[in-house]
Amino acid sequence: MKWKINESHKVKKESKKLATEIVQHYQAWKQIIIDQGLEGMLSQHGLHEEHLHGGLSHERSVRLNHRCLVIGA
Repeated sequence: MKWKINESHKVKKESKKLATEIVQHYQAWKQIIIDQGLEGMLSQHGLHEEHLHGGLSHERSVRLNHRCLVIGA
C-alpha cells in the first residue's frame, strides 16, 4: 500500500532553519513511509513512533531526534 504525505506549506520554509541532520532524518522518514508504510517505519532503528495525548490524541508522532518530532494522523 502506497502512503501519501501531505506537508504544510511551512515545512520547506521551516526546514531551512533546521540542522542538516534533522532535515536528512525527515527526508529518510518520508521515503520510508512512502515506500514501506507504517510497518516499514516501525522496523527502522532510531525512529520512535508515539501516540499523542490530550487534544492531539487522534494523531501520532515520530521522533527525529531528542528535540524534533513529526506529527501526523
